[in-house]
Amino acid sequence: MMMRKYSRIRKWSVGLSGGKDRIAVIRASDSKRYKAVIIRIDSLGGDGLASDLMWREIKLLAESKPVVASLVDMAGSGGYQMAMSANAIVSENLTLTGSIGVVSFKFNMEKLYEKIGCNEEVVSKGRYAELYTDARSFRPDEQKLFVEQAQYMY
Repeated sequence: MMMRKYSRIRKWSVGLSGGKDRIAVIRASDSKRYKAVIIRIDSLGGDGLASDLMWREIKLLAESKPVVASLVDMAGSGGYQMAMSANAIVSENLTLTGSIGVVSFKFNMEKLYEKIGCNEEVVSKGRYAELYTDARSFRPDEQKLFVEQAQYMY
């Protein structure tokens, strides 16, 4: 392992508090030499495929040596998912941690429009063309489709 002081990297950005802390740059060309791995996760989440791939690789690594997921500022969705494959998870007191899930919604402004005297005229073609209109509630078939889409995304 090689220790160097990198003046261009802000210590807080890699979880160091200051003082005499140094940044370790490790090139793991021979992973058998290392006894454990700490993975720092700071992720808003996002791309499900990327977090799935990372989850798999961390899981495989955790089968051969201890892996600790260290959650930094944010571990939303995919970041949390990646952490779940480690042997242990630690976080800072103020880490915002999300769950693995999907949130879907649409606004229903129908009553507000009535109250302020606003009329919305919609011209559409297709059974579900108005699925996301804010001028009314879901029809029962639209509600069913909306739930199915959220389940599919999950």
